[in-house]
Amino acid sequence: MHRDDVEGESHSEETTSRLIVKNLPKNYKETHFRALFEEYGTLTDCQLRFNEQNNNFRGFGFVGFQNADDAKAAKNALDNTFVKSSRIKVEYCHPLCSSVSKNDKRVQSKNKSVASGKTVIRIQCQFPLKRKHLLVFLSPIKPCKIILVDDGLTALVYLQRKGDATAIIKRNGSYICGNKIEISLDDKTSAHHEDDKNAFSSKRRQYPAENPKQQADLIAESGCIFLRNLPYQCTEEDLKNWLETFGPIAEVNFHVDSKTGKPKGFALVKFVFPENALKVFTECDGSIFQGRVVHILAGFEDEDETKNAKSEENDDDDTATFKEAKERKQQQAACDKRTWNSLFLGVNAVADIMAETLDVEKGAILNVHCHSSLGVRMALGESRIVRETREFLEQNGVQLESFSGNLVTKRSTNVMLVKNLPAKTETAQIRRLFGKFGRLGRVVLPPSGLTAIVEFLLDSDAKTAFQNLAFKRFGKTALFLEWAPDDVFSSKLDSAKATGEEEKQEANEQQHHHHQQQADNNNRLFVKNLSADTSDEDLAEFFKKIGPVLSATVAKKYCKSTAGKMIQCSSLRYGFVEYENDQHAQEAIRRLQNGELKGSIIQIQLSKRQTSSSSTSVVDRRLSIVPYSEKTKPRSQTKIIVRNIPFQASVKEITKLFKVFGNVQSVRLPKKSPNGQHRGFGFVEFNCKADAEKAFKHLGVSTHLYGRRLVLEWADLEGDLQELRDKTAEYFTLGSRRKRVKFEIE
Repeated sequence: MHRDDVEGESHSEETTSRLIVKNLPKNYKETHFRALFEEYGTLTDCQLRFNEQNNNFRGFGFVGFQNADDAKAAKNALDNTFVKSSRIKVEYCHPLCSSVSKNDKRVQSKNKSVASGKTVIRIQCQFPLKRKHLLVFLSPIKPCKIILVDDGLTALVYLQRKGDATAIIKRNGSYICGNKIEISLDDKTSAHHEDDKNAFSSKRRQYPAENPKQQADLIAESGCIFLRNLPYQCTEEDLKNWLETFGPIAEVNFHVDSKTGKPKGFALVKFVFPENALKVFTECDGSIFQGRVVHILAGFEDEDETKNAKSEENDDDDTATFKEAKERKQQQAACDKRTWNSLFLGVNAVADIMAETLDVEKGAILNVHCHSSLGVRMALGESRIVRETREFLEQNGVQLESFSGNLVTKRSTNVMLVKNLPAKTETAQIRRLFGKFGRLGRVVLPPSGLTAIVEFLLDSDAKTAFQNLAFKRFGKTALFLEWAPDDVFSSKLDSAKATGEEEKQEANEQQHHHHQQQADNNNRLFVKNLSADTSDEDLAEFFKKIGPVLSATVAKKYCKSTAGKMIQCSSLRYGFVEYENDQHAQEAIRRLQNGELKGSIIQIQLSKRQTSSSSTSVVDRRLSIVPYSEKTKPRSQTKIIVRNIPFQASVKEITKLFKVFGNVQSVRLPKKSPNGQHRGFGFVEFNCKADAEKAFKHLGVSTHLYGRRLVLEWADLEGDLQELRDKTAEYFTLGSRRKRVKFEIE
């Protein structure tokens, strides 16, 4: 029996994305049928129904839209209209799993006319059956008549078609209202059933017959479902958004044609909890998704996952070597979506780059008998390479701000980071390595060749490459792969390449010019000693004598009311005035200095402000000086807190590390009282603000000293040693001072 033959017989006016069109004229072509509905939206399915025996047109067809709004517009426009000389009827198709209304007039009219010789099935249960529950269970099949015998423990169901009886018998062992039932043919019709079985099985069906109970058992065990007849216009993201409403998804294997890049119409989805997959199977099998009737079956786990599961059981066996166990754990860790130092650089590769840059032997770089510290040399070399890598990535349209998000953030499905590459790796080598898994898009590789960003055109190819190349040996090192953030690139790949490079270069130049202009601007004035009743309008009116004023603001103190809203309390008696150019600002200082405004003698000086943008990186946000009114405590501009310092590092090494960026006034490492060893953090103070900011910018991104990543923060002016200890403890315990956790040092 065709499942689509009954899906159009709806029982409620529920809006869906699939329509059934009835009373179509004879000799009607599918091309005409498609052209009739194409103007109302994107079609995902369009088919006419023909008789299986003589291939005659049956006078109706189905059409599917990508969304329900387009289907609604088509129904409202074409229902009860004429196609040639026939008035067509357009109705919504409803899911095959929808319930049957007991008040449906068509079902009641069919139940009144029962002809002799119909197929009869027997449904038995240990508890009394009700007619409405049977109708729901038999849906979408419409019985001709239902007779309850034996006080409701047995039901005789008369069916019009023998195929319906076969389909219902396959549900033997199912449940009605929590009670198990047994379904069989009535003795009078069992002989006829055997004769017609071969004839029925020879007919063409839309879907092969499956045992629902067996499918449910497989899904409950594996948590995997196989979906077919998916729309060819849908994407993996659409499928995720639909299925994530039932529970968290562990993996989606969305099959795409490697040549055309279009979906093949089927996918394999694995849920974190098998009960969620079972819920999707019971509720969504036969449902309508973007205009097509989706069929759901039990899926099977990949062979690799089965092998991993078996190997985990044999971890304690002698047959499993240490190397195999380590590789297996690395493969499992590769699926972790938490970021861990996106700009990771191997120590050996850093030494190679430093040796080539300085034109010396690698042994001279790694010489432990040299007068300078080896750890300091490697840390400075790493910070320089990281800075050059960041600049190169920014010039090639990579948004570094996307790497500074939360530990668990939305990740791309076709762009990955390739880390721990050998020194001076070439782009051609990366393309050859990853190109054998599918077509590549952009490949960004800095001049040092230590970290690359690889983009695939298809998500499935990217997933295959990730699974096959994670922790695989490339040259003399193992590849570290990580899924890049979803917004790692500032522009899409399909943008015009001709104008893309020009726009990118122009944008970088404009941004650089903008920052340079803001750094050199002297058109903003700081005005203090204002009277308490001076308003923004008064301040602007006073400075308009010199020239046009862009903005004039009086700083105010705010406090929270009982309702939680901010209310103005009083003026802080200082403000800011901004002119269009520097000349007006300089003239205002000369002419209005010590002038009288609202009874107060004001004092004027140039104001130096920091650029504020929502797209600043972590380092830029740490470098920015927040106004005093917006901070809980004032921050130092020359003193830096350095945390995660290796215990073998000395004050001399820390001094040499920071002395490269300017004159260091003092370096202090608090020590423990029993053994005199430092506590793993310290203070570095510079003589001037510029040197401190330079050191913070270069060493605060990704600098390792003896294998440990240094964490830099600006020190509090009013903070004491105990506050710093508490803050450090809170940092290393991830916000919990009582719960001890393991902390892996990069």
